[in-house]
Amino acid sequence: MEILRPKMNFRQVIMKYGYPFISKEVADLLGIDRREDKENEAYKCLQRGEIPSAAIKAPVRYLILQGKYPHKEKGVETSEYSRMYNKEWYKFFLDAPFEISAHCCSIMKKAPMKNYAKRTGKMPMTAQMASESRLRTMKWLENGCNGFDMKSPISNPLSFWTEQDVLEYIYCNHIPVASVYGKITADYGVENPQGNTMELGLFDEGKPLFETTGCNRTGCVFCGFGCHREKSPNRWEIAERFSNPAIIDYMLRGGAFDEKGVWKPDERGLGFWFVIEWINVHGNLHIVMPHREKYLEQYITQDTEKFLMA
Repeated sequence: MEILRPKMNFRQVIMKYGYPFISKEVADLLGIDRREDKENEAYKCLQRGEIPSAAIKAPVRYLILQGKYPHKEKGVETSEYSRMYNKEWYKFFLDAPFEISAHCCSIMKKAPMKNYAKRTGKMPMTAQMASESRLRTMKWLENGCNGFDMKSPISNPLSFWTEQDVLEYIYCNHIPVASVYGKITADYGVENPQGNTMELGLFDEGKPLFETTGCNRTGCVFCGFGCHREKSPNRWEIAERFSNPAIIDYMLRGGAFDEKGVWKPDERGLGFWFVIEWINVHGNLHIVMPHREKYLEQYITQDTEKFLMA
């Protein structure tokens, strides 16, 4: 077995590129030009709510961020704007005193695998599912489970599975899972009889609801993508309870402004407390922060306080 390691750790990625919040799509929309040049005319146009010239590098991103990307019916543009590609809600990030980025996935997860594939000639097989995100759904519809003709060939045999399919398979076949997930339970309800659910076919009718008693999903513990859609207990509260509370503390504590006034991790920690609080104040997204009062009391200063006023 060969263990692959990234060239940068998570702290280094944040220092160079920014924090992973909201989604990969939103991070890409907002992060690229902010890192390149905050004084460029296209960036200033975005802040003013204007559509920059078509001469800029990627005008589509600006239309999406302004909520003015045209809606299409069977590939034909209509006079309406697309709701699916409207990210106008997240324009407030343009004034954030920190960077956001999706580079963590590329650097820490994808790059080591791509380098290994290039070195060995072996292609990856993953367990990602189309149901996990709109982006993965689109990729599955475009390439199917086996994207052998893609620029970077990949096999995703579980693309058409759902989370319930996975839990059902584990439950019925008594497959051991990591302790952080707890046990897999099946809620049959009051009237539904118990039995071998695998015999009920592909569809969910008559099947119980499968759940974990511990974490329902795991992954990068520092990932903030989608956290604004979670209620308490959210991913970090659950990770603190079932995994390693010291990691969550390191993630939340610390942080400081650099010489350019950009919030970044410091020797005390990654500084997520400030990022989450700023997003909640200016975006009204209600991201759950474990022990919020503790971190505000311990780390808030005159410099941070002025950014946390609505």
